[in-house]
Amino acid sequence: MSRQFNVPEFYRSSIISTVKAARRTMDPRKRDLAPATIDFGPVRFKIARHFGFCYGVEHAIEIAYRALDENPGKRIFLLSEMIHNPFVNQDLKARGIRFLRTTKGEQIVPFEDLTADDVVLIPAFGTTLEIEETLAERGINTKTYNTTCPFVKKVWKKSAQIGKKNYTVVVHGKRYHEETRATISYANRGAPVVVVRDMAEAEDLAAVVRGDRDIAFFYERFPDRYSDDFDPETDLNRIGVVNQTTMLATETQAIAALLRDAMVLRYGEENISEHFADTSDTLCYATNENQNATYALIESGGDVAIVVGGYNSSNTSHLVELCSEHMPSYFIAGPDEMVAPDRIWHFDLHTHSIRETRNWMPEARPLDIVLTAGASCPDALLDRVMRKIIRWFDNTRTVEEALEPFAEAAAQEPVEPEPEVTKAALKRISKQSKSTADGSAPRPKRPSAPGSGQRPKRPSAPPGVGSPKPKRPSGPVAGGPPRAKKPSLPPGGAPPRPKRPPTAGGPPSPKRPSLPPGLPKPKRPSAPTAGGPPKPKRPPSPAVPAELP
Repeated sequence: MSRQFNVPEFYRSSIISTVKAARRTMDPRKRDLAPATIDFGPVRFKIARHFGFCYGVEHAIEIAYRALDENPGKRIFLLSEMIHNPFVNQDLKARGIRFLRTTKGEQIVPFEDLTADDVVLIPAFGTTLEIEETLAERGINTKTYNTTCPFVKKVWKKSAQIGKKNYTVVVHGKRYHEETRATISYANRGAPVVVVRDMAEAEDLAAVVRGDRDIAFFYERFPDRYSDDFDPETDLNRIGVVNQTTMLATETQAIAALLRDAMVLRYGEENISEHFADTSDTLCYATNENQNATYALIESGGDVAIVVGGYNSSNTSHLVELCSEHMPSYFIAGPDEMVAPDRIWHFDLHTHSIRETRNWMPEARPLDIVLTAGASCPDALLDRVMRKIIRWFDNTRTVEEALEPFAEAAAQEPVEPEPEVTKAALKRISKQSKSTADGSAPRPKRPSAPGSGQRPKRPSAPPGVGSPKPKRPSGPVAGGPPRAKKPSLPPGGAPPRPKRPPTAGGPPSPKRPSLPPGLPKPKRPSAPTAGGPPKPKRPPSPAVPAELP
């Protein structure tokens, strides 16, 4: 079982908790990405398979409230917003925590005002090495209450690893997002760094890599996106791509594939390992799960989409972008923005402003509302959104009646997940197979299922719980990295692949969702252009915020 964090009960929801309990029982491996449908009669809510507080957010919340409990009477500060959700940050402020800086890096409380007796929390996005050193000089302990997400630290670790091998770190992220500023700081201690925001910027960087655009173009196109003393002529010969963990995972994969293709065109496939580092293991699992669940949610259809989260939340904004391509979608911070069935306040991603929309709720009956939330959004907010909408309809089922199928499913005995063959196990089997081919060892037998040897029957899913099942995607994202080739057979041929023991009465494994139609596919880079103008004189590095090394 995954680690359980001590999150305050007021962040939880009785409705969402019941649905999640049913999904855990019916699908412990999280393979079924189809949404759950809560049917209230005239209105039905389609709930994404994955949404809300992720591992890193719950980890941060537990530490923040523990800091409050352990330090009564002390001044407690957060470096900036702990996560991008106003509901959570306002509650922390109400309990006495003060913020030292804004999310943009603007100082609210001068560091000079801090003393060694003060408690300072590092937010989930992390912070720069320069700020950590400044706090340490004032005697501040930044280790005890450091809420940095473990998956952000994983990106920092990978950046350091490839930096030691003389690769330049290409960061897919928003240049002034707190996490990206921190990643730049950590990566730049051992490597040159350049930041790309999206596929358009990645296309331009790839053109420089291939030699299609000159160095003057690089300095003009990326004026505040590279580290000091960055030289495109030498620093783009060996690169690796990491990301701000809240960016679209599919876009990060497409950017990495695009830059890899540029390297292949310049240096040849046979030399690619010398010029492009494999960093695919840095993608955040929670961001990826939420985005894949949103694809399945969209594919299931709906009349209108509501996405709940902080307006400055990067991962939430990407969910809104996905939904808005397929149906009317409204990005709200909470239930208060929904004034009435004919009036709603919501955040517009294009104008970056809050706007009012009239007659936003479709007249279809029953009305299917697609509902999801960002990784920093409490379940309690979705609970309040649903309860408010239900009050606008007549003759609805009670909450207890609508949740009855989920309560029954949650009460059933959990499905025993099929045993998984780990990479280590596959490696052992491969070695044993080679020995068998040489006649030195007998072929190993696949162990039988634990217990009686008969797998328990999978309970049938109640209506709306993970049904219908999504389809498996047809292949990798266009422009994505090629599928790894299977290893060659050992001398003498490999033994037949062991079969899984049959599941008594169980249905076949669910399929993954395919990307919904209409999602943009990255363009292939054009062929390199021979020649080019001579290397221009490098302009002085532009002025950037203090936290950029």
